[in-house]
Amino acid sequence: MQRIYATALTPEQYLAMEGHRAVRAEIVCPQCGSNHGLHRHGVYERGITGTVGQVLRIAVARFLCLACRRTVSYLPDFALSYRLVQAATFEAFLEAQRERVDVQRWETRVDGLSASAAAAGGGAVADGGLRLWAGATNRRGGVAVAESGVRRIPM
Repeated sequence: MQRIYATALTPEQYLAMEGHRAVRAEIVCPQCGSNHGLHRHGVYERGITGTVGQVLRIAVARFLCLACRRTVSYLPDFALSYRLVQAATFEAFLEAQRERVDVQRWETRVDGLSASAAAAGGGAVADGGLRLWAGATNRRGGVAVAESGVRRIPM
């Protein structure tokens, strides 16, 4: 399960300051309700774009519930579940802020992927690169976060 927590850090600051070490787990397990607390269970690395679109590798804190033996990961709120692009870049794209360097960089990448798919006979992916971006929005126009198991929590 992933929990999204609020942080004031940028991806670069999170990486430099090892932000995953400052994450504190909830006392009650969000999966089984046990109040024995969650215990630090290491980290996993994932990619995220920096403020100008470069790819960074950050560590995401994982915790283990000793009662149900399931893990909970705490993802900083600048990241989107299962997406490389950071939340601020994606929101800027949806708001048509095409002057932003990070948005321009990702538009170029997505258009390049779309052109490659078209050359390979890639059907739906080739049908307009920016639809890949739009496909990650929900019906209400907001950023789609995996609905099962992801909760935004204050920290």
